[in-house]
Amino acid sequence: SMHFIAWRKLSLKVYLKDVETCGWIGTATLISIFASFMLVYSKTYTSVYDAIYYGVTNTVFVISTGGFANTNYGEWPLVVQLMILFGSCFATCAGSTGGGFKMIRAIALVKQGNLEFKRILHPRMVRPLIIGNKVIDKQIIFSVMAFLMLYTVIALISTIVFLLSGLDGLTSFSAALACLNNLGPALGSLGPSYNFTSLSDFQVLFCCFLMVIGRLELFTVLVLFTRGFWRA
Repeated sequence: SMHFIAWRKLSLKVYLKDVETCGWIGTATLISIFASFMLVYSKTYTSVYDAIYYGVTNTVFVISTGGFANTNYGEWPLVVQLMILFGSCFATCAGSTGGGFKMIRAIALVKQGNLEFKRILHPRMVRPLIIGNKVIDKQIIFSVMAFLMLYTVIALISTIVFLLSGLDGLTSFSAALACLNNLGPALGSLGPSYNFTSLSDFQVLFCCFLMVIGRLELFTVLVLFTRGFWRA
């Protein structure tokens, strides 16, 4: 929708006025700079240009949950792999085809955290949460917190399930996040130079389950497993 508005108005100012878009651009820039620096520092590539090129492109591929890769970033320093994988958890915009926690929810939590710090310093302060020009209702913040808690719990339980099924730690953790975020490639034995054919039938079915609930925003599917839904 942002691209459409920018095209209709023939102006890039539309992006700069949107809090979520600016947050995404800032996140992508910071992670890209970090990845490129680490690739240069670790001498993963002999050319600085290659380090920056692959660092930026694959960062965008992963954090936007596009599922692409133009090099085997599974051979990069582990800290870089984990950083861009973590970015895929929230560096996607609401309304897009990206998965994960979504940028707007992350912005809401950061702003709410900042408000809580200010309330500790100034107990009598009364200030609503504002994103852009809109005042955000407290119920929305509670919903965001509940979503984050459920997302985290499912990611941890899924990691344990993969561990019990025989996968190593890095592969289990990254597979849980990759499936929940609908990312595609994970890390370890499911990295960009491999595929999911090595998994057992149970592991594949569990991955499919995680992809479905991740795509449908968790609550939409998990509510089917509650007694109240069937009684209603």
